[in-house]
Amino acid sequence: MTLINPDFITFPIQETTNEDLILVNDSSTNHTFFHNYPSNPHIHAVRVFGGKNYSQSYKIISLGRYPTKVKYTKKEKGVAHKIPDNYQVETMLNGLTVLCKTQYQFSRKVTVKYTIERVDENGQKESRYSLSSAGAASSLFLN
Repeated sequence: MTLINPDFITFPIQETTNEDLILVNDSSTNHTFFHNYPSNPHIHAVRVFGGKNYSQSYKIISLGRYPTKVKYTKKEKGVAHKIPDNYQVETMLNGLTVLCKTQYQFSRKVTVKYTIERVDENGQKESRYSLSSAGAASSLFLN
């Protein structure tokens, strides 16, 4: 973990100035994260894929909690992460500011509902969900 103190870093959702940001390199996902969480809810991630840098910014709205019967993400490079219930994060998706949420559903089988939603310029809420992944919900939202 490395501390950096830039003059400023521009996040698509907010500009962060004059604060120490923590730099975290996650070799299992090829992500580099810049943040000062929980003092600042904004996190910026850069991922190298195919020799190109892809960046994404997030604003954590709610970390949620882990239920007794917890679900895990699909393994990527042998790593699976716990999925919290009622996790909410704001980010950009294809130029739109969206809210991504998880919600556990308990019936015979424990499932996680991944929802992508946004409020349009007329105040109308638009959303799509998937029971398989946040990526699948994003794809449905964009189609």
